[in-house]
Order: sequence, then structure tokens, then C-alpha cells
Amino acid sequence: MHTDPVMPFVTTDDLKIHFKEAGAGRTVLVLLHGNFASWRWWRPLFDRLDRGVHAYAPVMRGCGHTIETGESKGDRGIPRLARDLDQFSRALSLPRFHLVGHSLGGAAALQFALDQPGKVRSLTLVSPAPPGGLEDMRMGDSQAARTLRMLDPERGFLLPWGAALYRWGHVTRLNRVMLRRAILALMPTTSPDSDTLRELVDDAARLTPDTVLGFHEGLHRWQVADRLAELRMPVQILAGGLDKLVPLEPLREAATVLPRARLVVWDEVGHSPMMERPGDFAEMLLRFMARRSLSLFLRRWFWRVSGGVRGYTRRLNANNPWEHILHQV
Repeated sequence: MHTDPVMPFVTTDDLKIHFKEAGAGRTVLVLLHGNFASWRWWRPLFDRLDRGVHAYAPVMRGCGHTIETGESKGDRGIPRLARDLDQFSRALSLPRFHLVGHSLGGAAALQFALDQPGKVRSLTLVSPAPPGGLEDMRMGDSQAARTLRMLDPERGFLLPWGAALYRWGHVTRLNRVMLRRAILALMPTTSPDSDTLRELVDDAARLTPDTVLGFHEGLHRWQVADRLAELRMPVQILAGGLDKLVPLEPLREAATVLPRARLVVWDEVGHSPMMERPGDFAEMLLRFMARRSLSLFLRRWFWRVSGGVRGYTRRLNANNPWEHILHQV
């Protein structure tokens, strides 16, 4: 069973933000989780951080154990989530940081980078909601796209019924069955252990029906495709070839418009690369960050070189017959 130490809170104007912290290096990394999620989706990355990285994973409003206290309670718009991140970073006096966002958190991260470009050293978007919001996600013939078209607040006819059904499931706890299946579908190439899966379902089940509807409507209203050319920081977008939720084409278009962006597609993963290929994800992210952080680059270079020297010495000793004889003396 996973046992996590007591996690701290940051108090802002209208939130008590629950967050996970790991590492103590000079390079600061901030991680934003997606919908129906919490900081736990970044746990595999925490286990693989370089010593030079200090990571923070705040829990968004309406999710996990973060508490809403002010007048903006109930606001689930993407600009509101970006302002929450701004208040979080100010409360902790964070210097310029590397920012990563997954899914819904990718939308919030992109919005924050547009609003506060001077605070972001690099931006990594992992299976993000596209810059066109739900309009882009309704593209194609996937089951997710068809469902989102039916749940369109302007043209769909099933949104009120879907909201009512979710409310009923939330009260009866039957939503947990649906949420468990949805979580496993988001990571089709791996299966978390039972304790991890239970925790992920627990976090997802904490979202109230109003929060679920609010995030849906917030993404529906969000459109920033016409602002992408403003971003000057390095951007990498990671997409999964098996992702049934976010279509690839709008991400490909975004990568061509962003001035300093690259698109990476892992054909054999779904919507959650950091859960499906945690080692490769950590290496890709840390390598990308190291190009923009001299201290992290030097640290990684030093450990690679020293590790190579140690490995060479071990191989040399293993092939030296006198080494064995000397150990017997």
C-alpha cells in the first residue's frame, strides 16, 4: 500500500491548495495534473527525478484535497486555473520554472504561459487539451469525439441528461465503476497495481458533479489557437498514438504555429505517457529541461561522465586477472 507523508497546503486569496513536493535542487519544475486526477499521476516521475530538480505538483481547485474558500468558488474556467497557478507560485516565491501540464492541466499550463510568459522557462504539454478546446476534441470518429459532440452545451441534447446521470451515480457511488474503467482506458498499455488504481479512483470520485460540469463548460469556452504565435519559450508536445481522447491533428497544427515547438508522438501509448512509459518520459523531460538549465545540464553531464568512468573501471578490473589474484592475497 502506498503511504505518503502529510502534504502541505498553500493558502491564496480563495484557495487552500494541496500540493506534493519532491527534491531540493535549484531547477524548479511545476506539474499540473488533468481532469479527474491529482498529484498522484506524477508519482512515477517523482521516483525518477534528478537531484538537481525541485518539483511541485499542486492539486487544482475542485480536485483532491484542495479547498475553495473565496468568492470564485465554482469557477472552473481555464483562465481561473491559470490564475490559481500564478497565486500558487507567488505564495511559494518560486523563481522561473519549467512547466508541465497533462490533459486539462495542459490547457491550464498553456494559458499560464500565455498570461505569464516571463515566469516559464520551458513548457511541456502531455496529451494536452488542444488550443481549440472541446471544439478540437470533437473532431474525428472516435467514441470520445462522438460523445463530446452529443455533450456540446450549444448543440448537444444529452448534456442535461448526462449531468443528471452523473449526479445520481455520485450519490450512489456507482460512478466508481465507470471511473475505474475510464482510468484504465487512459493508460491502455499498462495496468497500475491495485493500490495505485484504488487511489486514482478515489481522487476521481472526489470531483463533484458541479466540478465535472464546470470543467466541461470551461474547456468548451476556451479558445487560444489565435495566440500561439505569442509564445517564445521552448515548447514540446507529447502525444500518444493510441490516445482516444485527444486527436493528433490539432496538436500537430499547434506545433507548426508555435515559434519554438516540437511534437513528439509515441505510437504505442495512450493518453497517459508518464504512467505508461515513466522511465522514457522522465528522461525525455529532464533532457529537455537540461537544455534550458545550465546547472541541471552540468549536473547531468557530471553524473553521466562519472558513471561512465566507474563502469569502465569495473569492466577493466573484471578483465584484469591480476585484480582477482590481488583480492585473494
